[in-house]
Amino acid sequence: MIFGKLPDEIFRPLAGKNRFVFEKVLKQLHAVFGDDENPESDALSRQVILEEIKHVLLMEDQGVSLDDEDEGVTYDSPGQAAEYIYGRLLSCGWIEKEEVGYNIAIIPNPNASILLDALIGIEHLEKASYGLTVLSIYNHLDTVCKDPKERGLLFTEAVSRTREFTTHLRNITYSLKEVQEKLAATREPRELLKNFFDDFVENILIADYKTLNSADNPFRFRSRILDTLRAIEYSKDIYPELVTQYQTQQNIDHAEASFRFRRDLRYIRKVFESVDRRLAKIDTFRFRLEKRVGETVKILGRSMPGISNRILDLMQQISVLSDNDLNDAPCLAPAKLLQISGISRFSTKTPRGRKEQPAPQVLKPKIQNPEAAARRKAIREYMKKRKFNPQKVSDYLSQQIKEQTAIEGKDLTVSTVDELLCFLQISQYSRYSRKNPAAKPTFLVRKKGTTLMTDWGSCPDFIIERNSNAH
Repeated sequence: MIFGKLPDEIFRPLAGKNRFVFEKVLKQLHAVFGDDENPESDALSRQVILEEIKHVLLMEDQGVSLDDEDEGVTYDSPGQAAEYIYGRLLSCGWIEKEEVGYNIAIIPNPNASILLDALIGIEHLEKASYGLTVLSIYNHLDTVCKDPKERGLLFTEAVSRTREFTTHLRNITYSLKEVQEKLAATREPRELLKNFFDDFVENILIADYKTLNSADNPFRFRSRILDTLRAIEYSKDIYPELVTQYQTQQNIDHAEASFRFRRDLRYIRKVFESVDRRLAKIDTFRFRLEKRVGETVKILGRSMPGISNRILDLMQQISVLSDNDLNDAPCLAPAKLLQISGISRFSTKTPRGRKEQPAPQVLKPKIQNPEAAARRKAIREYMKKRKFNPQKVSDYLSQQIKEQTAIEGKDLTVSTVDELLCFLQISQYSRYSRKNPAAKPTFLVRKKGTTLMTDWGSCPDFIIERNSNAH
């Protein structure tokens, strides 16, 4: 189970009154840590994490208060709120500290990251296409039959894909039942139609559901899968080879390997033999939902067709009549309509004309925010500069030492940001030199045992000497 794998207070930020803010912060950090374009996204600095949290808070445009144990305390500034959220995520186990040389980097907890992926997957429930899944299972089994010795491990992959396939079918059944109960409790017809299309059609319905009863249905390979399973089970060459691979891969004895292999084989066969029953159950729920929605559409269609245009025509006819015409008129509008000032004889307001068809518009693609793109680019460039590069530090020291054989740390000059970063990485350069003597570094760093005070900070004093063995 999850106990022992996840920190004890992992769900605490998502259970308090600030859970919606924590949810958005975790989503933002998940996207930042998963940025494939940034090679340094696996480990970020504390400052980068705080900036990302501040960005979420500024987008929210609201203050963040503490949980119930600190009732009454409110953070009004994004900086203080970001520090509070950062500390809470760190103490509850969503993020961790990691030492990278002399620096402290922030990384996501691996188990918490898997949990966050699952929670985001629940939020973004999407339709599944089974055609590719069933075809991949058949291809795996067919490959195993043709080359069991070299490709036998694909059988376990077929078992895994089958398990995902049947789990999603089962989840569809449960989701349909939930949607049915929700629609049954809805009394407003328009809300019922909205829930039907949002919850059922858009999120739950199988992507290739319309092809289930056609020749191109996703289960057209089912008979071939069952035939292939029988060929594997009763073959004198394939069956022993796969049992042997089970035994080697899972480090178990022959009897246990044979039992597990037969269990997995029966599992795949049972899933595809009973798929009709599962689809029939899904179709029953689908019929009930569509019947409910069809009855709602009939109720909405019982209104008088064109009533709006008829009332508008009546208003236009009355507006041009004189007082005598109104008195002699054989048929007037209902009394309630005449009480409205918009169409009475005392009103000078012109009746509103008919609605016209909206003009066609060209849909434009959504343009990415240039500020957000520039911000991500700046962060990537900054992290790239922060990355330790021994050659860059060596070039900086060569420029400083010139023709001398040694130079003290106080004599080094810094005039640019790149030179400052190289100066700060001299301690890492010395450790790199000790760990990689075969690399023959150009310079050696010797500590003096005193403290060096500079305009940009303090550090242990040192002397840079040329390495006579470098050439």
